[in-house]
Amino acid sequence: MGRPIPGVSPAPSPRPVFWRVVPLLSVLFLTTGFHSGPRPDPGAKPLEAVIATLEEAIQRDGKDPDLWTTLGVAYVARGLQEEAEKALLTALGIKPDHFGARYNLGVLYADQGKAPEAVEQYRKAIALRPRDPEAHNNLGVLLWREGDFEGALRHYEEATALRPHYSQALYNMGVIYLSKSRYDRAIEVWGRVRALEPRSPLVHYSLAVAYGFNGQFEEAMAAYRRVAELDPTNHEANTNLGLLYEKKAMVREALEAYDRALALKPDDIRTLNARAHLLRKSGRLPEALRDYETLVRLNPEDAESLKLIGQIHARRGELDLAIDALKRAIQMRADYPQLHYDLSLVYRQKGLEDEARQEYAVYRLKSLSFDSTFPADDYSPK
Repeated sequence: MGRPIPGVSPAPSPRPVFWRVVPLLSVLFLTTGFHSGPRPDPGAKPLEAVIATLEEAIQRDGKDPDLWTTLGVAYVARGLQEEAEKALLTALGIKPDHFGARYNLGVLYADQGKAPEAVEQYRKAIALRPRDPEAHNNLGVLLWREGDFEGALRHYEEATALRPHYSQALYNMGVIYLSKSRYDRAIEVWGRVRALEPRSPLVHYSLAVAYGFNGQFEEAMAAYRRVAELDPTNHEANTNLGLLYEKKAMVREALEAYDRALALKPDDIRTLNARAHLLRKSGRLPEALRDYETLVRLNPEDAESLKLIGQIHARRGELDLAIDALKRAIQMRADYPQLHYDLSLVYRQKGLEDEARQEYAVYRLKSLSFDSTFPADDYSPK
């Protein structure tokens, strides 16, 4: 399906937020196939030999823009970006309306992160060849990076009008629709991509996210299961599947999905959090405690996990351990009122009334609470 370009936009990207879904949908496809004159075939000759042949040909005829364009493409393949730019600019100096040189210069500038220059070259290339679908798709990607979603969508639509089965442009259209909360349209175009690319994990994953936003939870779960089948190393699909199972109160299935995800990536903070919370809610405190301790090991500044460790120790009557965990959390987040409240309850459980009242006073001050009633209940996790 072409080459995925991750992390494509400083503008707001479609970031799924329900149930802590991983934001993988910032992936857009940029078609980087080169347009040129005679194309070098690295399989026929080593690339260095191809470049040497082209350079010799240019020495004989330095006015052929096709040769300069092909040399620029070869330089790009060799990783010689400065030489590639010079070669492509030379081709344009000879023939300013050379489509291949304009297009490939756009590809080069996009790879270098020079978005304005790339946009300029793609616009000029499209002016020379308005019916080139790759140029429209690539310009759409760059406009999306700049936050011009409407402009990007127009070029994706043009690309798919020119080539109805153009999976890259169709996929990119779906990203735009998702970002604009047009979930039905995202599902429609990604469904078309799925028909073209039935074994693409990314397409099934994207559909799962769109189904979830659209309230089609059974379809979302089926799509995540398909991702896991196609890409057994995809831990995010198992995590998201676990979150959906949890939403449907299918605790055993959710925990099994989290276990599969953590078998693939044992230190994944997001999955550890999800499993720990579910274990705690299910009353499986020793297992939850282990996960929260792992989270603190991975991120020693994780005050939230330390708070929950303190709560679990308190529920188990391990008051000194609870106090230690809550004090550590307060050292990191002294402005977090709940920590002082929890610590006041543990002190009260331990019979340390003065310390309990002192922590409760801090809680009231920090939470701007004017309730003067000291909590009379025993410790209860919040």
